Amino acid sequence: APRLQAVAVSLCINGGAMIAWARHVFKHKGIIEGIEGPRAIEKKTELDAMIWKILSFWMVCVGVMCILVADSPLAPQAAMLVATAHFVEMYFKSQAAERKIRQAALGNMILGTFLVMTLLMDYRRPERVT
Repeated sequence: APRLQAVAVSLCINGGAMIAWARHVFKHKGIIEGIEGPRAIEKKTELDAMIWKILSFWMVCVGVMCILVADSPLAPQAAMLVATAHFVEMYFKSQAAERKIRQAALGNMILGTFLVMTLLMDYRRPERVT
């Protein structure tokens, strides 16, 4: 089986990015203020805060999973799953009426495309016989 070096690197970058961004999602008020304005924070409920915190927890879980499977036989499947999730999230963000939400899809596009590109690079790389 070919060594999936580029996929391993992109999974680790994705994992690190998701873990790092999860901290900002957990403290969601800055994101809300940037998208909806400072008055929107006053209208948010405990349920809203809980949803943001659960989202940040899932981001950390997926980020850790990316790093843990990066050098395993499951790396290509994990890369495709995470890339698909990035693209689906990008689609949902693109449907938003708010321009700033649509702009937030850029990160998903970059990370998802990076995963797909590295999958293609690894599968096109000829195997080296040692």
